Formats: sequence, structure tokens, C-alpha cells
Amino acid sequence: MTQGKPLPHDCGRVILRRLAPADLTAFQKYRRDPETGRYQGWAALSDGEARPFLAEMAGAPPFPAGAWWQIGIAEQASAG
Repeated sequence: MTQGKPLPHDCGRVILRRLAPADLTAFQKYRRDPETGRYQGWAALSDGEARPFLAEMAGAPPFPAGAWWQIGIAEQASAG
């Protein structure tokens, strides 16, 4: 998956893809879930903080060495 165009990557039932500004509502629901957040190393973001983050992840180089890169996992039926 690291050669050529790494994303989107069709896995059958789900698609691995870049995050996008249009993901704001789903991203915020995920990031604001206290049960999910307790296992993560981040805190919830305001919409004003989340928008530039999503834009950054949409255009960031994939798989940076020594750093993290956040992607979206979408159900095939809702990915289009």
C-alpha cells in the first residue's frame, strides 16, 4: 500500500481514505466520544480547530517516517 497511490484503498466492505473537510461531523462525533477518547492520546477539538486539522490531513504526505498520519475508514456503502 505504500507504493504508488496509497489511498483510497478498497478493502471490500470498507475503504481506507484520506480525511476530508466534509468529515467534520463524523470526526467530531468520534473525537468527542468519552469512551473512545479515554484510550487515545488526544482531547476533543472545537470545530474551529478540527477544520484546519482535517484540511491538513487531506493534503499531508502519506506515511511520514517517524510521525503519525490519520486516515478515515468508511463503510463501502457510505464512501461514495
